[in-house]
Amino acid sequence: MLRLAARARTFGVATAVAIASLGVLTPVSAVAQGDGPTTWHIIVGPEEQQGFTGLLAFYPSDVTVHPGDTVEYDWAGFHTATFNPPANKSVLDYAFLGFNSPTANLDTPTTFVSGQPVFGPGRPAPFAVNIDQNLPTGSYHFKCMLHIGMSGTIHVTNGTLPSTDAQNQTRAHARIASDRARAAKLDSRLSRQSGEEGGVLVGAGENVVELTKFYPSSITVHSGDSVTFTDRDRGDPHTVTFGPDNRPFFPDTLLPYGNPRNVSPGDTLSSGYLYSRQQFNYWNLGIAGALVQPPTTEYTTTFNNPGTTPVTFAFYCELHGFLDPATGAVFGMSGHVTVRPAQNDD
Repeated sequence: MLRLAARARTFGVATAVAIASLGVLTPVSAVAQGDGPTTWHIIVGPEEQQGFTGLLAFYPSDVTVHPGDTVEYDWAGFHTATFNPPANKSVLDYAFLGFNSPTANLDTPTTFVSGQPVFGPGRPAPFAVNIDQNLPTGSYHFKCMLHIGMSGTIHVTNGTLPSTDAQNQTRAHARIASDRARAAKLDSRLSRQSGEEGGVLVGAGENVVELTKFYPSSITVHSGDSVTFTDRDRGDPHTVTFGPDNRPFFPDTLLPYGNPRNVSPGDTLSSGYLYSRQQFNYWNLGIAGALVQPPTTEYTTTFNNPGTTPVTFAFYCELHGFLDPATGAVFGMSGHVTVRPAQNDD
């Protein structure tokens, strides 16, 4: 959700569906070959910017089509839809360098086909994949190169199809509503539990649900205390950043800077990207060399307040939030640490 290539995300998708419809399978009508080429629609990773919620899935994730049909991937977040990815490319190519396939025609079982949205005003145009008339029947797998586990399959057959595109969309929207309800429950639970174990949780996820929030987003400590930020988001990396970052967005912001062992008012520092070894492997970052730091999911800061009154430090994730340098206000995935003067042990 609110994915990898912009500080402020602007995409969302309107998919309100009555909860009562969840899990109800609409009877399908067989679609025979010879009815003419059909365009099929797949919603890609719906996001809710205000709710900090992303769904890392294709809706539907399984579609059966005829040769000659078209599959449109309707972007609802920052993702890719990729068939047969090359081994010599990493997540940096897909997320930052605008790497796409030279064709959107799936004409052989091994053809590389990939598309991703371009940020700008409004919703980007769908990515239309042509299922070549001569493509052998069988199952063709695609995935998002940015998010672990986000995958799907197109089944190509010359026979009767099990459902229409409209019926697929009905089930897709019901599944979106169900997953959003699960996201709301997870957010509520984490909000209640935040701070119980100490430290700050940096993002969270459960199956296809992703929450780009800090739990808690507000914490109070004393001068000399340390705070550990722990990334538990399986889908995306995050940063913990204090103060404005005037470096180019890519590739410098992949790396940490500043002194987290003595954070004083006015300091600028960042964790760099926090992510797991599993993400490192999925993103093929072994070929990226010095552009990235080794995978780490924790960042510990120690705060210094030499004054006699509390001082507030604003922090944010550079991928899913931002700071207004004119006012120092933070937005999106962000929070505050209030540092009181050191406790008197006498």
